Amino acid sequence: MIGNPATVSGRVSRITITTIGVALILLGISVILGWLLKIAPLLQVVPGFAAMVFNTALCFALAGTALLLPERATWRRRAQTTIGIIIASLSALILAQDIFGVDLAIDHLFSAEWLHDYRPHPTRMAPNTAVALILGGISLVLLPVRARWANHLTLILTLLVAVIGGTALVGYLFNLELLFTWYPYARMALHTAIATVALAIGLGLKALQQPHFQELFGAGQDKRIVFSGSVILVTIALVSGLASFVVLERQIEVMLRNELELLLRNRVDVFHNTINQGILATEAIATRPAIQRELQRLHAAPNDPGAIKFLRQAIGSFLPLGFSAVILNDRHGRELVHAGTLIQQPETRLRLNTPQHAELLWDNGLTLRLQIPIRDPGGPSGTVIAERPLPLLTLLFHDIRGLGETGEMAVCAAHGDNILCLPTRLNPRVFSVPRRIQGTSLPMSHALDGDTGVITASDYRGQQVIAAHSPIPQLGLGMVLKMDASELYGPLHQKIQRVALLLLILVTFGILLLHWQVMPLARRLVESERRTRESEQRWNFALEGSQNGVWDWDMETNAVFFSRRWKEMLGYAEHEISGKLEEWDKRVHPEDKARVHADIEKHMQGKAAHYQNEHRVLCKDGTYKWVLDRGMIVSRDASGKPVRMIGTHTDITERKRAEETIRELSLTDELTGLRNRRGFLTLAQMEMALIRRTKRQMALFYIDLDGMKKINDSFGHSVGDLALQDVAQILRQTFRESDIICRLGGDEFAVLALETTGRPREQIVKRLQAKIDSHNHTANRQYTIAVSVGMIHVDSGSTITLEELMAQADTEMYQAKQKRGAQRKN
Repeated sequence: MIGNPATVSGRVSRITITTIGVALILLGISVILGWLLKIAPLLQVVPGFAAMVFNTALCFALAGTALLLPERATWRRRAQTTIGIIIASLSALILAQDIFGVDLAIDHLFSAEWLHDYRPHPTRMAPNTAVALILGGISLVLLPVRARWANHLTLILTLLVAVIGGTALVGYLFNLELLFTWYPYARMALHTAIATVALAIGLGLKALQQPHFQELFGAGQDKRIVFSGSVILVTIALVSGLASFVVLERQIEVMLRNELELLLRNRVDVFHNTINQGILATEAIATRPAIQRELQRLHAAPNDPGAIKFLRQAIGSFLPLGFSAVILNDRHGRELVHAGTLIQQPETRLRLNTPQHAELLWDNGLTLRLQIPIRDPGGPSGTVIAERPLPLLTLLFHDIRGLGETGEMAVCAAHGDNILCLPTRLNPRVFSVPRRIQGTSLPMSHALDGDTGVITASDYRGQQVIAAHSPIPQLGLGMVLKMDASELYGPLHQKIQRVALLLLILVTFGILLLHWQVMPLARRLVESERRTRESEQRWNFALEGSQNGVWDWDMETNAVFFSRRWKEMLGYAEHEISGKLEEWDKRVHPEDKARVHADIEKHMQGKAAHYQNEHRVLCKDGTYKWVLDRGMIVSRDASGKPVRMIGTHTDITERKRAEETIRELSLTDELTGLRNRRGFLTLAQMEMALIRRTKRQMALFYIDLDGMKKINDSFGHSVGDLALQDVAQILRQTFRESDIICRLGGDEFAVLALETTGRPREQIVKRLQAKIDSHNHTANRQYTIAVSVGMIHVDSGSTITLEELMAQADTEMYQAKQKRGAQRKN
């Protein structure tokens, strides 16, 4: 802050003090004029930044005046002391208002409505500014006191003033709310921070002009070294501590932003897909031919008891399929039949922007209500009104794992100039809020405007939050996933307080040691700096992965530090895993080990900026967990050889399961549970390539359910669906688990039978027919199952493609069907 005192001449010091004094007076006067004339640029350096208030400007003008008082004037001491008392007293009274929650009317001289400043007390001095000016006022009072304790205390107070102003400047430079705000609505203005640092410099130079310090600097070199070392020690402690926390704050915020963005993307997909599934399921009701046929009957013959009975049974069959209520109306809107009970008075309803008439209802949980017309060739013949509970989406509102006590997911819709939101974890009732609060758009406003991103802003409660926002595609809704900034930075606050106290103790002890042993301390500082750096690196990684496992690998000894969380992730207690590299290596899945080692080697050779790999690790209970393993070499020896590597393990098992579930759903027929056409083509292509390499044989069976249309027309589509499920079960019983069985669509099935050597095709067909006969004899169905089968055998040396194979099997099946038809006629 003050440079090396031994090299600062009296002339340079006086010029610097005079410059600072004049600058403070001009700043104070310009801000006072800004308040009198309502000129916003004089109060706010940048629009939207905090304004310097009148009382702060007055104190800086008085402090500048004190710095300019002539040294030889007999009244200087008295005037300087008086100014210091005024500044300290005024600032103390303002600070007391914040501490005790009282209003002493000190801030009511001007109104700030014209500034559009939405803080509760826009004309009140910020608490950190008040503390700095209290310390500055006390320093002015102590300056004239000719005592060593007073001189040293003055330097300490000015140093604290510089720390307060410097911290605010760093906060503005790096946009750290944590550093330049003591609480959300009391920010030190940018030019206040600059003036505070300037005042500290002026007071420090003024203190160094006192006789005690002049005598100190004229003495032996040992005292100058001790003083310079003390200043350097204090400066290093403050700068390194502040820099560490700046970097740490950035790392924590980036980590949370990435996690929020990933969680939000997954939840938006789940929400969108679940709604679409509900719409498709309801459309399936409206497009059932049997229902359309009976509605036509009722139109021709109203109150036909047979048609009414059939429709009642038909819609009742949908309740076990996820619906809570289904109503069938005729083309005039009159109710014909119903199953279940519609929600009469939901707490709220949100209209969705879908082609269908769809609403989200909230009644102790989410329910999707749809109204879909039933059309026949002659036009509308009726309407289906269906309600489908959405328990998975309801669970999402309460399941906010990993985001602490203030984590919250909100889903809202535009409601005029307001936003209508469904209940959340923190607000259990439906609520409506403005799109803008205190002049700032809410994160949800950005989502409803179609924007996706992660921002730091105020939420509907007025709390500062880290929020990920996104529209929900095609539904006209927005989703926000957020966490209070106070909870995110809470642990960091505690660490700052503890480390600050520790730094204060260490600096004090270091200064004392400088008085006793200068050179021995220098040697100890080298070793201490190395240990501190290693400890800081480990601490940064541990905090960065607060929910992750941390490892620290000494590559020279192969000793590894595994954090408690790393061991807990695999189900082990602290003492159950030693600090050897093999503890990790032996738990890596054998199929993943070569790829893991290759990625580590690539990073060690400098071919990759960092190491990252997804692999499976063996847990204590014998199961495997998927982990995202990330690390970086943080130390190399003089020859460039890596000697230390630090990284984290993130549990991604749930993500992998979700990915596998999504993949399986895309390859599986929903009705029968067999592979769908896509799944069949995907797996069959791979198996055919493998069979050609291994010189094995196979056969393709093309199977068609005979009389499917008759079953649907006679008994309804629900019975037709049951017949398809029966065929699927018969095929599972006939063929092996290794064979690929699928429903190609409609009433067509296909089976790729592998390893057919020793299993003649005719024997397989006989086994299939036997299973069908047994089922027809024992299942007691309304229908009889019969199938036509086309078979193509593939030799080991065949080069036929899958498409050609399927076409030939289809032809064989069609010929078999014609043959069966001819046999029936005869």
